[in-house]
Amino acid sequence: MAIAPLFVADLATLKARLRMTGASESDALSQFDGAVEDVRLLLYDETQGLGLALVTTLLAIVFVENATTAEALKRTRANSLETKWVRLLLLRRMPTLFMDASAVTREAWNDEPFTRSGGRTLRDEISAIETQIKNDLAVLLGDTGEIGMISVILAEADDAADLPFDSIAPLSIDT
Repeated sequence: MAIAPLFVADLATLKARLRMTGASESDALSQFDGAVEDVRLLLYDETQGLGLALVTTLLAIVFVENATTAEALKRTRANSLETKWVRLLLLRRMPTLFMDASAVTREAWNDEPFTRSGGRTLRDEISAIETQIKNDLAVLLGDTGEIGMISVILAEADDAADLPFDSIAPLSIDT
């Protein structure tokens, strides 16, 4: 029996969210199953994740696609969190699967939409997802602090401000 995601409806839905529906290599699918299992454990963990009590509470909330209530939005955030966490683990693990692989395996890596770069480096992508995961965990745990807050810094003018284009020398037209 394959491992099942906690908050996302099923493996097929999770694969679709990660753009991995075309993944067919057994090694890649094994990495995917392992990441799903590890995320389940992380979500249940009291120190790194949500803990058993909160997971149980969130699972009791029925998932609706276009959430509008506070409870439904929490469940939607949990679904999103699980997807991001699986993606993060796969981004960390899958490149090592192909390091010493044959040309056929490297070609399969490049064919998977999930693993193609969208202009960001792998390190940048991992860092961005880690930040999103931390924010989602904080919101679900009720420890939002300054997450989502906008900081405004007021600046005072030291002297008379330069006007736009003041640094451009005027043209002199001799007539």
